[in-house]
Amino acid sequence: MRPNDSIISIDGNRNLPERPISEIGALLTGEIGTDIELVVKRRISRTDESIETFKLVREVSEHRHCLVF
Repeated sequence: MRPNDSIISIDGNRNLPERPISEIGALLTGEIGTDIELVVKRRISRTDESIETFKLVREVSEHRHCLVF
């Protein structure tokens, strides 16, 4: 993730702004070694955006307040 990126889908689940943060957190967490797919809207410039899909594998984070995929 970069500054100004917005997650628009987690494993096909959309409408994230309408969901409670606890539900979004639950969508991001899962068993170690399981796959997760994030669709991200990336701001390239003031007028340009791109949509990128990231397929990641969940891992353990040694940082208390950091999600690592």
